[in-house]
Amino acid sequence: MLALRDYAAEQLATLSPELTLESTCAQVDEFIRSWFFTPQAELYASSPREVIWREQLGEPNIVPKEFAAEAFDDDCPLCQAMRQEIETARMAWIMAITGPIARFVLA
Repeated sequence: MLALRDYAAEQLATLSPELTLESTCAQVDEFIRSWFFTPQAELYASSPREVIWREQLGEPNIVPKEFAAEAFDDDCPLCQAMRQEIETARMAWIMAITGPIARFVLA
């Protein structure tokens, strides 16, 4: 990660003579930290840090009820039945990625 940060900072620093490598590294570091700890809509309101942490622990990633419509295809009757089950469930659904397949289980 540091090598990628350093490369990006070097490339950015060459774009403007008033930029230094140190100041550009600091800006890139701040961007990475901000992204890493900020909840993301495409991660169902989890931050990248939370998703990575759960994966490292072997825990599944949760699909909250408010994101059920996004997690399931509108054209698939089976998907719609699963979506309705999530939206009416008292428990949270968990999406576990197992290879190329995502499976959903109640937790």
